Amino acid sequence: MAIVEQLKDQVEQALFRLFQKNESDLHAFSSDQIVSYVIVEPCKRPEFGDFSCGVAMRLVQGRDLSAISLAQEISDLINERNEIELGHISVSSPGFINFSVSSGLLSSVLFEIHSIYSETTHVHAAAWTDRDSKNCYELCCSILGCATEPAFDLINEIELAPFLSAEAWQKCKLQYKKSKQFFEPMFASEANLDMRQKSLILMLERAVRLLAAPPHRQLQTRIIECGSAIAESFAKFYQGSRIFTDQPELTKARLGLVLAVKLVLEQMPRS
Repeated sequence: MAIVEQLKDQVEQALFRLFQKNESDLHAFSSDQIVSYVIVEPCKRPEFGDFSCGVAMRLVQGRDLSAISLAQEISDLINERNEIELGHISVSSPGFINFSVSSGLLSSVLFEIHSIYSETTHVHAAAWTDRDSKNCYELCCSILGCATEPAFDLINEIELAPFLSAEAWQKCKLQYKKSKQFFEPMFASEANLDMRQKSLILMLERAVRLLAAPPHRQLQTRIIECGSAIAESFAKFYQGSRIFTDQPELTKARLGLVLAVKLVLEQMPRS
């Protein structure tokens, strides 16, 4: 289930528990009304979190109720049953519920990408609809090539010896499909969990949702725009985070992220 859908489900469950309380002011609403009011979307102010929900403000409209108090009640109920490692949940004025996604969910996104997409040998550069996606794809291929061949890292200006043998790299790629635990070294400390990395993974998650969506008029345009956004996000990540480090497990995890970007970009529309 997509992250947005998981968050939406948690808010709905909390509201239904409030709805069942006799003293709750939500008894005036039908269950269908409550569900229709629950909209989870990316935070417009990143300092508050990754996603936000303004359902409390919608529910108190025209009523003598406090949106921020209702938002806090919902937040407390979600925290009581935080069964899917949502991450940090906070409340901000005038009544937003904010979610900062956990490392567990981020690892799950990468695990899902490796599980559902198969790697192709190469995508012809001339076939790309979007130039940014094409350039990003070629950069990913170049970085992944450094895993088994000597190279020079132009960004970090260091010489790179082969990180793994070709056979070991094949085994490593199979591990990415077995468990989300192989990505967790990226989130082992606050230093590793930087915003560039998180933003890139959330962008990949959005692309997966778009690629799985039923066809409609604007879908291909949105997918192409998402591919361009992934390319921009990846450039920032690559410039600010060293892929090949002196920590083998962290390096493997980051190579898994690079491979995930490549796998998603291979699904993008091409002419």
